Amino acid sequence: MPDGTPTAEINVTTEIVRTLLAQQAPEFAQMPLAIAANGWDNTLVAVGDRWLARLPRRALAAPLIRHEQQLLSFLAPRLPVPVPVPIRSGVPGTTYPWHWSLVERLPGEPATRAALNDNGVLQWADFLAHLHRPQDARTDPPAPLNPYRGVPLTERSASVHERLAQLQQLDHPVSGTLLDVWRRAQAAPVATVATWLHGDPHPGNILTRDSALSAVVDWGDVTAGDPAGDLGSLWLLADDLSARERALALYRESARYPLTTAGWQHLVSRARGWAFAYGVMLLGAGLVDNPEHAAVGRRALANLTADPGL
Repeated sequence: MPDGTPTAEINVTTEIVRTLLAQQAPEFAQMPLAIAANGWDNTLVAVGDRWLARLPRRALAAPLIRHEQQLLSFLAPRLPVPVPVPIRSGVPGTTYPWHWSLVERLPGEPATRAALNDNGVLQWADFLAHLHRPQDARTDPPAPLNPYRGVPLTERSASVHERLAQLQQLDHPVSGTLLDVWRRAQAAPVATVATWLHGDPHPGNILTRDSALSAVVDWGDVTAGDPAGDLGSLWLLADDLSARERALALYRESARYPLTTAGWQHLVSRARGWAFAYGVMLLGAGLVDNPEHAAVGRRALANLTADPGL
């Protein structure tokens, strides 16, 4: 279990999963089971070689699995790489109190361990362009409300300043140049179009194979809002300035919603703001107990500093 992971409120075991499968998906119940991972919110249990059972390990995560069950079958046909659409949407059982899912095991390693190359970064920008379609209230399912993702950056100001104070105490002050990035992002006009968002575009949720994008997982924060929230991930993924610029250009050319020149400039400014917010939050938390998160945070801040004109 990664350092800093919240304590499980339910210790998910293979015995619990075996009972759930026997009750709700008996064709899988005799397959070998093994704990594959304990994440921040969910426990993953391998079911044979091809499948994963995904079970919340704490109450706060229980609604998030429902978001995936309700929306991934709608979003998946729009997307250029696989996402973990549940093949079974499990319900509470005699041994377990929350909804759970059975999904296909998707190929690849997290981008925290196997980085995207420049073409992979372009694939990610293309993925976001496919995902970021305006929510259509007439035809689309309702988007889950999310008070943390896709919102105006001013609503994230308090938590960002808490992390900045923490970094100061940890002797990792943030430069004035980066603080200007944050101030300009908050001052940019807010988004006028709400698009579908992944909501948690952490490199750990982006899978790669042979340095190419292979799948995108962990959709519990899926919502609709400012696409800058997802677009900020480019500063977490791409160290090369020219790769970021090409990815941004591809996204702009492929966007499924109208973008004026001024609107594009404001979007990029807000995306940098989200990258800054992700960077200080991951670095602050990671310096305490998670070196992998700290490395992602440092990377984001370093890449922002390398942007021209800052």
